[in-house]
Amino acid sequence: MEQTTVTISDTSYAKRRGDLMKLISSLTSLGAQAELDLPRIVCIGSQSAGKSSLIEAISQIRVPRDSGTCTRCPMECRLSQTGPEGKWSAVISLRIEFNDAGKRLSKTKTYSFGNTIYDTDAVEPTLRRAQAAILNWGTRSRSSLLDMDEAELLGVQSKLKFSKNIVCLRVSGPKLTDLVFIDLPGLIQNAEEDIIHLVESTVTEQIAGNSIILVTIPMSDDLENQKAALLAKNEDPTGMRTIGVLTKPDMLTSGASRSKATWLDVIEGRKHLLKHGYYCTRQPEDSDRIKGITFDHARQAEAEFFQKTLPWSTSLQTERFGTLNLTEKLSNLLCEKINESLPKLQAEVRNALDQTNSQLENLPPALSGDPSSGLMALITQFCTTFEAYVEGKRNHESLVQANFHTYWIFKLKIRRSAPDFRPFETHVPFEKITKIVGDEPLPEGVALLSLPVYLKDVRERIEEAKTRELPNNTPFPAKVGLIENFTKTWATPVEECFEEVKDHIHNLLKRLIRKHFGRFINLESQILSRTNLKASASSIHIPKIPTIIKRAGRTFWVAHFKAVRAGCLDGTSPHSEVEDADSKDESSPGDDNTASLQNEALATLAKLGFHIQVSDLQKLVPSDPWEDEMAVAAEVRSYYQTSYKRIIDNVPMIIDNTFLRRLSKGLLNSLILGLGFSDPERAGSYLSEDEVVRSKREELLSRRKRLEGARRELSKFGY
Repeated sequence: MEQTTVTISDTSYAKRRGDLMKLISSLTSLGAQAELDLPRIVCIGSQSAGKSSLIEAISQIRVPRDSGTCTRCPMECRLSQTGPEGKWSAVISLRIEFNDAGKRLSKTKTYSFGNTIYDTDAVEPTLRRAQAAILNWGTRSRSSLLDMDEAELLGVQSKLKFSKNIVCLRVSGPKLTDLVFIDLPGLIQNAEEDIIHLVESTVTEQIAGNSIILVTIPMSDDLENQKAALLAKNEDPTGMRTIGVLTKPDMLTSGASRSKATWLDVIEGRKHLLKHGYYCTRQPEDSDRIKGITFDHARQAEAEFFQKTLPWSTSLQTERFGTLNLTEKLSNLLCEKINESLPKLQAEVRNALDQTNSQLENLPPALSGDPSSGLMALITQFCTTFEAYVEGKRNHESLVQANFHTYWIFKLKIRRSAPDFRPFETHVPFEKITKIVGDEPLPEGVALLSLPVYLKDVRERIEEAKTRELPNNTPFPAKVGLIENFTKTWATPVEECFEEVKDHIHNLLKRLIRKHFGRFINLESQILSRTNLKASASSIHIPKIPTIIKRAGRTFWVAHFKAVRAGCLDGTSPHSEVEDADSKDESSPGDDNTASLQNEALATLAKLGFHIQVSDLQKLVPSDPWEDEMAVAAEVRSYYQTSYKRIIDNVPMIIDNTFLRRLSKGLLNSLILGLGFSDPERAGSYLSEDEVVRSKREELLSRRKRLEGARRELSKFGY
């Protein structure tokens, strides 16, 4: 069987591999793998499945081969071709992404490990020390491990048995090809439960998503027994991105014909199907390795083995045998994977950047410079924002709107306290007589709070208040008592109105304080204590409405009550239209018949020498026996109308001017005096930022930096 004698550098992948691998390498160096699902090749397998030998064959370097577990942390290998004249070199670094418990850190950091290596034999011992540095991160310095000899290194008791942090190996040379792959620790069964779980979780995380899974399966064991194959199937149930690599075919004895036939069925796609199938490789034995077999000789020996050994030599699918054919397949698949992923990566970067910038905008910016100046800027911005709400400026209307609603409720409560005078001796079954001409109507379904007051009730009040008044004089205390019936109910609505406005202010201040100072715990508590509304509210005084009977409107209400008594339930006089008491307009006739009769009467009286006007005809009507009571009711009702208008205007004005605006105008000065801006040390203590906020900002800034770097790299590639 003749094996194809091409290298990865000679395939169609080579046309784009340099740029593609450079892009993935650059993104990985930026730490973009923490944000993006980068295409990659991940090599997995059980302990001693021949995985390390396969990695050596692909990378053409030696890796540590201790007894027991060979790989105790992931190794990322990046191969790059330098061209025919280029010099071989290797650089090793450590990428720390996780803490000792395996939890991802907010920042990914990469540390160099030693100098550039120009001797291929020096790679393996340096990798041993790099792995020791990963397993002892934080307890042993890199330089101390680099200076150790082999005996000292063997005596190091590692802090960790396994780690998710990565040893990064970058190899450049003329005979190499551009390739990126990750070698993971071998799966184990006989160890502590937490170690088994750590290794399996590392494998599961790496093979998820946009990866090509390279599963090494020793032919000395049954395929069904392979834990690596099971994990790969769990992550890739359809087998679309998994490649099986069968190792150690030379371990099958000449008598194992049934096993060989089964494995040949697997290789030729008759059993355990995968889209990309299985490849079979044969690597040098340990004795050949100790003798220093070269890469070229190892590939030649491998080709001869498959050409001369049954049943492999009889297979028609010769491309399924040998490391070079496997490598060619890997190169093509990885190239396709990267090409397919580029548009998606660009979209992921754009979306992640938008999300990150949005989260940063919701965080307050970091402060820098003089603490006193920074504190002054924060306080000034806070006070300016509060003043904008007090004044109801654009985009800050919520406080004024809430207060307007509160004032409307207050006005309604005062309106409902109006005295309900009814110009009848006692109760009459007419609800419409509660309508009050000239008043603002109550909303539908809302009624007056006071009980009806009839003329008999008013007379009783007058009689109870009589002392030494002159004849035909109504006692003033009778009027005062009727007035106090409604004014004494106003204290509660005034207090409730003020308390509700204070609640609005309190809630607004809490929200603004949280927004402006929430990241500074000390400062936030200080601001909260110094914006106590009690002190500001204690200076507010709502003046009492004086109990002074003004006669404005009295005539209106007397006429109104008389009209109602006369049978006009809507409050309109049968003889004239009742108007405001202060109006001097003449009354107009009721209808044509009434006007004609009035004119005839006036003409007859004129013949008798009595020259009078229409309005004088009312004097001919006999006086009402309840005239005095209606006069008292009219005076009290007119007083309510005047005082009602005054209090619903004055209370909101007093709250706005002597509480809200005074609080707003004096807030900045109060905070400056109380916080002690002149002491830089004190100002600095206020600006001790909440650790959660600071950490979140640093995490988002680091993420944005990684994503912006990824965007730049993708844009260079045309995306």
